Amino acid sequence: RISFGTKHQHAQNTISNGGSSVGLKIESNVNLAPYTTLRAGGAASQFVFARSTDELAEAAIFADRSGLPLFVLGAGSNVLPADEGITGLVVVNGAKNFQFDPVTGEATVDSGPALQDLFLKCAQNGLGGMEHAVGIPGSVGGALVSNAGAYRSNLSKHLLELEIAFEEKRQWVS
Repeated sequence: RISFGTKHQHAQNTISNGGSSVGLKIESNVNLAPYTTLRAGGAASQFVFARSTDELAEAAIFADRSGLPLFVLGAGSNVLPADEGITGLVVVNGAKNFQFDPVTGEATVDSGPALQDLFLKCAQNGLGGMEHAVGIPGSVGGALVSNAGAYRSNLSKHLLELEIAFEEKRQWVS
């Protein structure tokens, strides 16, 4: 989840984050091709489709506790999973909520939406500054990893804070 200024039904098991589980459904050997823009690539040995920031955090904590490598997949652009597959937990980021505060002029957004959608939602809510995001492919989370930008601006110029899951806990950092 980021603060800015200006269907898998065949579960194999359920994991828990301490005592407050949201009940992640872990699948095995899921083909990743449908989750990439190139529609190519191998299978994930373990797979979760996270629909919320709570599920994203729970998946990260589970991977950490289990000693599994963690791979977060957003919009699937700029990535090509190996044909041999990915060993570890692949989490598709489906967390796509937006919140806007008209008083402060701030947006709080999950990391899963397309960066283009963040620009559009900001513009619709009277928030400027994200114009550089027009036409940049990928998700908000992916754009953060690469500090995506264009036209002499980038995402970090607008980032106030972000929530992370690290060492089995969640925290906001700025």
